[in-house]
Amino acid sequence: MRRIERRKLAHLTETREASWQQAVEQFLDRDDAPLRKMVEHFATLDGIVPAILDSDAAWASQHLDDAALRSFGANAFWLFRTDGKLCYAHQNIDPGADLAPPVAGAELAQLFAPSRAQNFHAELPRSTDAPEPRRFLQVAGYRIHPPWDYDGKSPVEGFLLIGRVQDAQTLGDLPLLSNEDQVGLRAQDEPPLLEESAPDTIRVLREWNDARGAPIATLVVSNHSPVIAALDRRADELLLTLVAGSLAVTALVYLLLSWSILRPSNSSGAASITRISIRSRRSCAAARSSANWRA
Repeated sequence: MRRIERRKLAHLTETREASWQQAVEQFLDRDDAPLRKMVEHFATLDGIVPAILDSDAAWASQHLDDAALRSFGANAFWLFRTDGKLCYAHQNIDPGADLAPPVAGAELAQLFAPSRAQNFHAELPRSTDAPEPRRFLQVAGYRIHPPWDYDGKSPVEGFLLIGRVQDAQTLGDLPLLSNEDQVGLRAQDEPPLLEESAPDTIRVLREWNDARGAPIATLVVSNHSPVIAALDRRADELLLTLVAGSLAVTALVYLLLSWSILRPSNSSGAASITRISIRSRRSCAAARSSANWRA
């Protein structure tokens, strides 16, 4: 019964874990999708190629502005020439400040050589005055070609990067699958989170890599299951019940065997005493009869 209970529990745990992990992976993919669609949309706008070639800041500020960022939940634009020179930037993370691009302009040609679209993460600079929670950017990039070139076969005209802040606060606002779901974020140089090894917990670990492919952080989505924990306790209680029952049965069998062994011995002894007593009475009677005859 213990093995059956454990197999049932293991099957339930594996089924639930696989289903939950698949749902979380799909949710995270859907959460990343809007930024990828956004960069493709703005990188193919009519007028973006002339704006790059003519350094038309007026066109860029009209189309790559706060309204565009808010509509997609993004936080920063970086528009580059083909030589990697930054020709326009706008961000709402720290208005008025110059926010460095998440990758050096000189690396863009090599970064986009394999594919027209690129996605990676970068860590935002931290203040030296006071410690702050680590903050990262999800970055979606697109290689710019003339709008009519859907396949990207014509010469490259520039590059567009769009960033979205991802930190403990923004991740905490994600509408996850249930109230038991927790989201944690740790940088690569930080120790593992408790959720990564807690018992009765299932988890999804998603590694974030920078533009060079090096890991810089890990997103941890975990779920503590009271149902699984309760089933595990139930299995332990069943084991204790079975052990106690086995001990009781063993004691009962011992008593029955002891009683069955000792009773025949006592009965044999009593029978022997009875036979000796009868023989003694018969011997006495015979002696008296012999004495009377002689007399």
